[in-house]
Amino acid sequence: MWQIAAGAAAGKSVFRLADVEFAMLEPSGDLTVLLKSELQPLTPNHLGMKLNIEKPTQSVIMDGVIQDELLAAAGRGRGWLHKELDKLGVTKENVFLAQVDTHGELTVDLYDDKLKVPQLSERPALLATLKKCEAELEFFSLRLVIRKQRICTRHVRCS
Repeated sequence: MWQIAAGAAAGKSVFRLADVEFAMLEPSGDLTVLLKSELQPLTPNHLGMKLNIEKPTQSVIMDGVIQDELLAAAGRGRGWLHKELDKLGVTKENVFLAQVDTHGELTVDLYDDKLKVPQLSERPALLATLKKCEAELEFFSLRLVIRKQRICTRHVRCS
């Protein structure tokens, strides 16, 4: 068994020599292993996806006190924050720590762990809508290809 020392799969183990494209023994004694391309982890780049640059998470409430400067750094205001807290059914005084992530989602940790904070399900719903749109566009493009093929079979010259 060898440890992968570099790349997206760093720290993972390789059990089969047949899975290795290239290996190099480093001066430190570590073995750097490059997996065969078909076994390398899939990344957003492989799918042609452009990802937003991750920004640091901003702590917008600490010990029940709103941190206006960090709230502004997250691109949000007090009105948005109060609206989000209302959705969760909590007041700022009950919040030990609240953070806004890169995607603008608020995560709240309450002083009283017995109180349950409902999880908002907007992102899964958005993902489902995007998947549906993707499927509809793919279906539409297939219909266009079929239509073009039908037209081409009726005419002598098609490109």
